Amino acid sequence: MDCLVYLAKPTYGGWVSFTAHLSILKEMPIFKISKRTETKGGQPKWREFGYGCHYHNISMDDFIATGMTPIVTALDKTGHSYIDRFPEGTHIVIHDPTEIRSSMEVYERNRDRFKYITIRDTVHKLLLNRKLINACRPHPYLATSSHFPTGEKSGAVSVSRIDYDKHTELLLKANALLLDPILIYGHKNDRYVYHKLRKLDGFRTHVPGSFYRGQFDKSFKALAKILGPAKFVVDMSRIRNDGGGTQYTFLEAIDFGCALIIHSHWLEGKPSLFIPGENCYAVGDEYELSELLNSDPDTTDVVANAKKLLEPHLEAKEW
Repeated sequence: MDCLVYLAKPTYGGWVSFTAHLSILKEMPIFKISKRTETKGGQPKWREFGYGCHYHNISMDDFIATGMTPIVTALDKTGHSYIDRFPEGTHIVIHDPTEIRSSMEVYERNRDRFKYITIRDTVHKLLLNRKLINACRPHPYLATSSHFPTGEKSGAVSVSRIDYDKHTELLLKANALLLDPILIYGHKNDRYVYHKLRKLDGFRTHVPGSFYRGQFDKSFKALAKILGPAKFVVDMSRIRNDGGGTQYTFLEAIDFGCALIIHSHWLEGKPSLFIPGENCYAVGDEYELSELLNSDPDTTDVVANAKKLLEPHLEAKEW
């Protein structure tokens, strides 16, 4: 593969993290397809993508003229009008079941031209059930915690997107029961905040009583500033037909020596490397979450055991 192409609208979250980690580890440039090719002084204009990476907006015609065969690291409906023009041998990464629902027709009509990659076994099997051959590979991950000093750790944080599938409402309900509340960081879906959260928290930074600490820069330094002092990272992600495997908030928590708290639904009925009480904690609702955090357990062994899970993701060996 020659390069990475990001064919999706989101500018925050797991798709962005995945693309940045893979770009750094494999030293591949990132492109976005646009109506026209951006140049500056006759040379390609590169924009900030996040985590020290940059991307180039390029037209479909100009991209085809390069002769490069890409890994499409993310595909949503905004990229459907372009995808059929990509060359044979293009690889497409499929992250979660929502992409199967929105893009399955695209995958099926290109099944003989493209190669498909999944990063969780649940999604791998879902596609096999639809007779779409795919290779399952671990999330590529660049460990960065060793570059940032950490001191004594305490308290709990969330660094997930604030969105429906992240179930941020459980954190806010738990905060009403906690002695030391969970501090919430990340990009927010305003629709979700309005319909589901505004009665619990207005999600405005610097407003007394709000647990929201704002959106953080897409950089390893900003992530380290939040996770370095934290004892726990809480991620209540739940997506139908997903789970069992890992995602970037999990890997980041492990990398920075935080004990990971996940939703028990993530593990139910699925083979998983995550074992509650051994390398993570699992809770089913705000009461279990608040009870766990109020008890403030010794996390030494859980954190040490979780570190072992990072190895398959480092250096992107299978990519």
